[in-house]
Amino acid sequence: MILLYLSTAKFFYMKRIITFSLLLLIAQSIFAQEVKITGKLIKYQATDNDSITLQINSSPQNPIILKSAISKKGEFSFKYTEISTNYCELYLTPNDKAPLFLSSGDNVTISAEANSMSQTTSVKGSMQTEAFLRNIRTITSYQTEIENQKKIFEYKSDSIEKAKQH
Repeated sequence: MILLYLSTAKFFYMKRIITFSLLLLIAQSIFAQEVKITGKLIKYQATDNDSITLQINSSPQNPIILKSAISKKGEFSFKYTEISTNYCELYLTPNDKAPLFLSSGDNVTISAEANSMSQTTSVKGSMQTEAFLRNIRTITSYQTEIENQKKIFEYKSDSIEKAKQH
């Protein structure tokens, strides 16, 4: 009698684990959607084995690295399945990365100059990336303006000092 009770309890416990696992898999497949990226590199010089890299930083210790061949016209594409929004980096060389924020279901079009992706990337189809790039460019323009004003101030200060000495 006790043995029958224990085996019945184990059966219900296993049934709960299997049910929970199935529900988790179903939920993941419902929320996971494909991310599509198409792009074109401007001023691209084709070589035989060129590829572009998309680094998906969903886990800092273990980023996902995807590579895509680049056509002679500089065109490339990626497709992958995603559940959430992730910070990604697109690059030809690790020293020149274009930042992206990609979410499940995004259909993104990218354009960038091959030799300066971090500075020239244009993105359509990802509201987060568009806003991020717009903010970075605004900050960069303010920084440039501050540097210019600093140079003007230094020039005028030097002129005043020289006038005092004469």
